[in-house]
Amino acid sequence: MHEAKRYQDAYEILERAFSLQRELYQQDPDQHLAELGRSLQQYGIALHALERSDEACGVGYEALSLQRDVLRRDGNDATARSALAEFLNSLGVALHSAGRLDAAIAIKGEAIDVQRLLFDADPDEHRPNLATQLRSYDSTLLT
Repeated sequence: MHEAKRYQDAYEILERAFSLQRELYQQDPDQHLAELGRSLQQYGIALHALERSDEACGVGYEALSLQRDVLRRDGNDATARSALAEFLNSLGVALHSAGRLDAAIAIKGEAIDVQRLLFDADPDEHRPNLATQLRSYDSTLLT
């Protein structure tokens, strides 16, 4: 019961943060694009924790779309690519929980592809993240 209350409290805080971030984005989209995506991703994670998987998937797709926009804007930036892999994995977890296994496998597979590109460029920096992505993918495949 205590844990559910904490998740609900976190959800309410993230909902407010997301609302404020959207206002900032509307005022200056270029300046606030990445932060809006990050707020959405965290909001989706909170929805998932509250077992609202379908909503988490919708929010996850929106966050992913924004992160793809960041990547297009910033080019081949390792930070933006790393965030893309993270967003893909978060969405994959939500899709898996929502019972959309084929979509989860595809999204998590894309996360691994992104993470492998990062690993190829800097193995020492990205080895832990690639290992995490592979474990996450494996757990989805075994479901």
